[in-house]
Amino acid sequence: MVLPCHKRTMTQSGVPTRVRMGTAAAILALALISWAAGAADPVSAEEPEGRWLAGDYHTHSLLSDGGWTTEEVALRAFVYGLDWFAATDHGGAFAHDRFGKPYPGPVPRWITLEDESFPSVRRLREVYPRKEILLGFEWNVPGLEHANVVIAAEEPASLSAFEYMCDARDADTSRERDLPKWNRTREDALSCAAFLEGSYGGAAFLLPAHPSRLNRYGIADLRALNDAAPNVMFGFEGIPGAQKSSARGGYRYVSPYRFDNDPYRTHGGVDLMAAKVGGVWDALLGEGRRFFLFANSDFHGKGFWPGEYAKSHTFVRGSGSRAVIAGMRSGNSFSVTGDLIDALSFTASAGDNVATMGETLRVERGARLEISVAFRSPEFNNNGDAPRVDHVDLIAGRISGKAKPGTRAYERVGKPGARVVARIAAADWQCEGRSCRARVDPGPVDGPMYFRLRGTNLPPSTPGETDGEGNPLSDDEACGKGQTPPECNTKEKAYADLWFYTNPIFVETRDLHSTATRP
Repeated sequence: MVLPCHKRTMTQSGVPTRVRMGTAAAILALALISWAAGAADPVSAEEPEGRWLAGDYHTHSLLSDGGWTTEEVALRAFVYGLDWFAATDHGGAFAHDRFGKPYPGPVPRWITLEDESFPSVRRLREVYPRKEILLGFEWNVPGLEHANVVIAAEEPASLSAFEYMCDARDADTSRERDLPKWNRTREDALSCAAFLEGSYGGAAFLLPAHPSRLNRYGIADLRALNDAAPNVMFGFEGIPGAQKSSARGGYRYVSPYRFDNDPYRTHGGVDLMAAKVGGVWDALLGEGRRFFLFANSDFHGKGFWPGEYAKSHTFVRGSGSRAVIAGMRSGNSFSVTGDLIDALSFTASAGDNVATMGETLRVERGARLEISVAFRSPEFNNNGDAPRVDHVDLIAGRISGKAKPGTRAYERVGKPGARVVARIAAADWQCEGRSCRARVDPGPVDGPMYFRLRGTNLPPSTPGETDGEGNPLSDDEACGKGQTPPECNTKEKAYADLWFYTNPIFVETRDLHSTATRP
């Protein structure tokens, strides 16, 4: 689909579509970003084929419902150690500009993406040439909930047109001669995902946000979106932002409060879709889907700044927004809270064959694998603590093929059979300073499978935090039964409960002397 050019001078409400930045505000904004450029510009260490970059793809500013300008949010993100950052204000319509100055009435987001967001991002790219700065928006997905959409482009028209066509809260129809409106139903959401796949499959992503928060995403929705756009919808926000919210992650909206593993609460700050071994994420991986987990801040103004508490670390080859998105799509990434670790190596090997996160290791049936894990913890995190890993769990699951649309299996999690196959504790590590490594023999491989890791600073059976198997409990449990639920989370509690999750390594098998492989 070719996106048409368009001309405009007024919205339907009579609000000017191009608003000039006030001189004082412009000087202040430029002073802030110029100061930041000289004050802190950390660069990740280069590796022969690429570099590890820490980033955040879910942030808000004064342009929607945030409390700071995009420039101020970017400044803090880079001070807190991020290498890339995405500006993703909500879709819909808002009645103020990027400095919080009110308009006479609401202005559709497709307009402010072009006239407000893109100029901010373009200036930030000039000031921070060694950073990667992306532009997107938080999509009100028709028939579902939220998702973050980013399109790597040197112009804003592509993203603007997608928001106009697809955002459930964009009621503007001024472009109806040129563009359709696919913003009412779940089927519209799938059409929008397919549009992204067909138009920007190599240069965009669509990642559902806080998936269990409102109970509007089911596993069938994730399957359908992934089927419609596998190169764009390649993962989800498994570690949601808002970790300093009084209800951790902002998960306060659904179900009466009760002391059990409530699916509508975070577990160790992680959405239960990812936190439960054998849950939704494992079911998707057990189908062989390249479906990956990411973390972010969902920063609005009062919570943790981007990079302050949660980070996604991604191996990126090349430079620019497309390179960041390609790195995310590769699955070679891990996500962490509270800087429990700041570097990781996770590989599976059989002889000379080696694979890392997101990759596939091809071996003979019955081969023995070696799993290698190495990680480093920082001397101090942003809370002034010296974080230390208590143990790392190696989780494995079998791959049995995709469920088919229209079947009962497509609607259910099923029984993926994932389990913790090894626990790597301090006695198993070889450490030098803050860096530790270990090797695990998971036994012979008799069919297609995957491996992933999770690590924490908490031992099993920590009251209110983990069960006897080391699984995270509902974050409501940490409040204690004497407190009023669910308003119980604090910064201190968040920093006392730290985790990291890796993306999986896939293993394919073939029979000895055969060239056929199983999916």
